[in-house]
Amino acid sequence: MFLLLSSVVPVASARQTFLQPAPLQVAADEVAAALVRKKIDSAVVFDFSGPSDGVSLLGQNLADEFSAALAKSGGSIHVGDRSLIRQALNQERFSLQLSTDPQLALILAKDLKMGAFVNGRLQTDGGNLILQLACYRKDGKVMKALRVTWPPSETIRKALAENPVLADSGTGLINYPAPSAKGGFSLPRCLSCPRPDYTGLAKKHRTQGMVELLVVTGVDGRIYDIHVKKGLPDGLTMTAVQAAQRWKLQPATGPDGKAAAVQEIIEMQFQLF
Repeated sequence: MFLLLSSVVPVASARQTFLQPAPLQVAADEVAAALVRKKIDSAVVFDFSGPSDGVSLLGQNLADEFSAALAKSGGSIHVGDRSLIRQALNQERFSLQLSTDPQLALILAKDLKMGAFVNGRLQTDGGNLILQLACYRKDGKVMKALRVTWPPSETIRKALAENPVLADSGTGLINYPAPSAKGGFSLPRCLSCPRPDYTGLAKKHRTQGMVELLVVTGVDGRIYDIHVKKGLPDGLTMTAVQAAQRWKLQPATGPDGKAAAVQEIIEMQFQLF
């Protein structure tokens, strides 16, 4: 079930502050108006991903600024404290990067008791910065989608050029190894590894395939820092993640024979008979 993987963990650079462009405030006003129309009184903004894969410092800062803009325009709408997202990620043992997946962001939004959540993806085109925004209800349906475009400032252009992907820190484990005979780290062994559930929608659509999760197996035999490398639609990615959270393994051992945390890929096969 486990494949070998070499680990490269980027290091986050120092926080910067970006000036909030007028289009970002206009977009926040539109999202706030949509929330009011739907009588939703709370929302939380997740880190923005892109332009490359993962959450960068730029995406995190712009999400902070959009959250502040939403709070300013939302009136009676409660905008969730974004620092609680990291706490929820740690509690669920999710990777920071996983919060950009709408299905799994929905779990965190429910944990935070939010009525809606916003996520976004950054792109560049013709020298402009583009932010694709989506606001989801707590049932997972998109209630507002927006495309925000503006010419980036010099600070943002520099951030785009560097674009560091932020490292996970939920386990406090940095530079954890992959299991390998050469490195002297053994494979974790399943003690209790329940199979993921098939969703009703996946059965209806006869969705099949493989979900691949990049994870850390801790010294306690539990799965941490879950990151989706390959997902499936119809809720199957989410059920695979939830199954991994329930797993109990005999931890890997290091060259000294003691329990060690390792990074590896878990494959979960979904097949209808």
